[in-house]
Amino acid sequence: MLFKALLSFFLVLIVGYLGCFLDVAGCILGVSATATGCIVYAIYDSRK
Repeated sequence: MLFKALLSFFLVLIVGYLGCFLDVAGCILGVSATATGCIVYAIYDSRK
């Protein structure tokens, strides 16, 4: 579980960094999209 949390953290960090090249709006959209994906994955994974 810790590995998945760290992986999600690094995904959010990387996408947020790459999204910042598109200015603040791209940064916000990139981070929120990645965080939402990680949350949905965690919920789906916990229901198995």
